[in-house]
Amino acid sequence: DALKQQLSETNNKLDGAKDEFYMTQEELETVQVELVAATNVIKQKSARITHLEQSLDSTKSSVLHLIQEHERAQANMEKQKEYLGIFINQQINAEKEAKTSLLKMSLLVDAIDVSQRVEGNLEKVVAEEGAMIDASTMTVKEVLEEKSELAEESQ
Repeated sequence: DALKQQLSETNNKLDGAKDEFYMTQEELETVQVELVAATNVIKQKSARITHLEQSLDSTKSSVLHLIQEHERAQANMEKQKEYLGIFINQQINAEKEAKTSLLKMSLLVDAIDVSQRVEGNLEKVVAEEGAMIDASTMTVKEVLEEKSELAEESQ
């Protein structure tokens, strides 16, 4: 009897251990499912992190490219500013030269007008003296000298 009772207790203990084993096995399966789900989440987040890192690298590259473009554009604007300054200075100089040329031309026109008046007066003088002087081929000085010579000869 004692043996039966001990066997019965051992069987009860084994049944308890078996139940505990099955419960532990179910918990293990649940933990494994959770582990697989957590692993999938980690893989997804890892893939997302990799994608974000690549995006960040691409953005860095784009920003560096934009900075270089900006620097080139600034350098080009400085060159254009320099060229524009040179162009403006050339325009100012050309305007000054044009004013100077205009003044010279005005003075030349005045000189021609005076010369024509003097020539007209010389021809008048030549005509009055009755001399045969071709004033059109002579300078004002020559005509005056010729006039003086004629005046001396007639005295």
